[in-house]
Amino acid sequence: AAQKKEAAAESAEKQEAAAAAAAQKKEAEAEKAAQAETAEAKEEVAAAQRKEAQAEKSAQEEAAEAKSEVAAAQRKEAEAEKSAQAEAAEAKSEVAAAHKKEAEAENAMREEVAEAKAEVAAAQKKEAEAEKTSQAEAAEAKDEVAAAQKKEAAAESAEKQ
Repeated sequence: AAQKKEAAAESAEKQEAAAAAAAQKKEAEAEKAAQAETAEAKEEVAAAQRKEAQAEKSAQEEAAEAKSEVAAAQRKEAEAEKSAQAEAAEAKSEVAAAHKKEAEAENAMREEVAEAKAEVAAAQKKEAEAEKTSQAEAAEAKDEVAAAQKKEAAAESAEKQ
């Protein structure tokens, strides 16, 4: 009976040792799995941080690019406004010059018309004077002819006598 009891006790001891060994093995595996999970999580955190840093960098780059685009657009706008003002000023001065030219042309035309009128009047006056002169000359010639005829008649009459 004592040997039986002893054998049972030894068997129980072996089973406990086997159970303890199995428990230790399970614990070691659990630790290993936990470490692997921790390492994986660490890697994921690092990857997420890298992604975040990259996103921040690209966001800053985009913001800087957008800023420079805005600045360029504003410069372009300012230049366009400046050139539009310059064109408007140029057009205004061209209009003013055209008006001046028109006024000068009108004045010159008026002067030419007045000059031509004066020339016509002078020519008419000259014509009238020439007619008057030629009438006077004709009358004078007529008188001379009459006087000559009279003289001739007197000479003939004297000759007859």
